Amino acid sequence: MVKILICICSNDINKLKITITSLYKLSLLGRFKVSILVVDNSSNNKIKNYIKSIKKKKFNKIYYFFHKEKGIPLVRNRCLIEARKINGDYLCFFDDDLKIGKNWLINNFQILDKFRNCSIVSGPQNSSKKNIFYELLKPEFKHLEKISWCPTNNVIFKKNIIFDKNIKFDTRLNDIGGSDQLFFKKLYLKGYEIRWNNKNFVIEKNQITRETLSWFLKRNYRYASSGVLIDRYSYGLFKGLIISIIKIFYNFLLSLYNFLFFPFKPKISLLKSLKNLVRAFSILIGIFGIFPQRYI
Repeated sequence: MVKILICICSNDINKLKITITSLYKLSLLGRFKVSILVVDNSSNNKIKNYIKSIKKKKFNKIYYFFHKEKGIPLVRNRCLIEARKINGDYLCFFDDDLKIGKNWLINNFQILDKFRNCSIVSGPQNSSKKNIFYELLKPEFKHLEKISWCPTNNVIFKKNIIFDKNIKFDTRLNDIGGSDQLFFKKLYLKGYEIRWNNKNFVIEKNQITRETLSWFLKRNYRYASSGVLIDRYSYGLFKGLIISIIKIFYNFLLSLYNFLFFPFKPKISLLKSLKNLVRAFSILIGIFGIFPQRYI
């Protein structure tokens, strides 16, 4: 039987309940033994009390840990620290506001069984409500494509990866975000194969704040800024600089290209053009050390 440990970092009891409730519906087929590890980064006892009240049902064990220090990479690292002590074959990471399909494990293991050299499988995160800004931010990977990075909102990977204690989320990205992308980028550079399962999505509850042009532009600005640091920390200062310069020209040219379709698809082409233009600008000023001061 394959032992799965699902890691969830949370500071919001209402969001956590969405994910836990969803996990009850996972189809296990008698093949999987699932445990849950929750790291509580809140400022009250609501999550702790909720975990105590949960009935195990199909879960093998439920592990709870409180982490006082704030910061996404810090809390994720606590997950890794505790996970190393727990017997298991695979680790999963989910955000604490997601609904997971009942066949999520089955679908991912179809890929892991098919591609024996694959160590990591990730997939998309969809919004519960159609949102053009959200859609334009999603990674554009093909199904089963080998990729060089992935997020932690929808991922499963072989646990033996984290036996090396030097493998951890980079706290230098605590404020700007992107520590998950850097984490998996470094694993990719170490030779671990990552595959994209485009058919195995998770669903995030739509947020009204993400239905504005302002949020869309700020998010692209932040993504590109963190990308400068991710390339720098992955490849070194000089090579990271060259990659950033290439990305500036690529995004600028792509912005011009997308604008050519304005007469045919005005809204989509304009948003895509703005997306790439903002990213080009963000990378440019990022090279000179100008970054967002908070997570967007």
